[in-house]
Amino acid sequence: MLLHLTAVDLQNTFRDFSCCIDRLELSFDVLNRIVSRGDKLISAQLIDEQAVIDLPIEAFDGVSVMKLITALEREWKSVLEEPVPARIKILTALLVITNKQLAVCEDHIVRIDSLLSRVKSLLQRSQRMNIPVDAKQALENNYQYTLSLYQRQLDRAYLTRQRLLQTIDSLS
Repeated sequence: MLLHLTAVDLQNTFRDFSCCIDRLELSFDVLNRIVSRGDKLISAQLIDEQAVIDLPIEAFDGVSVMKLITALEREWKSVLEEPVPARIKILTALLVITNKQLAVCEDHIVRIDSLLSRVKSLLQRSQRMNIPVDAKQALENNYQYTLSLYQRQLDRAYLTRQRLLQTIDSLS
């Protein structure tokens, strides 16, 4: 997959960058590292085969997610490498992993909800702006589009949360 981004560096210079990255979490880490250096992301897209995915740049706060993902990967690999344990050990491990997934999902819901609130306030502010009608309409359309994207992400996150809760119930 190809990661393409535009950022403004500390000298207020626009920078375009593209690179091939084979793991999704690595692309997230690259974006978080850019933010942690003090640069400002303007846009970020993942391009894979024929799909282009615009990433929500507000989600990248400069905190690396690689350590968490690597720890989780090590944990499930160690579970898979063990000889086939008793059913209870498997269920317990699945329950632990599912609870961690649920925590990540709930954190994701909070972040998306926060982004939705921020974009809603920006939309309200744009409606009060004294700018030409065409520019105002374009700005409002952009905010409406962004709101719909975040709302779809929030809906998917709630659906994922519901499925995780059902899985936890079935494992308990």
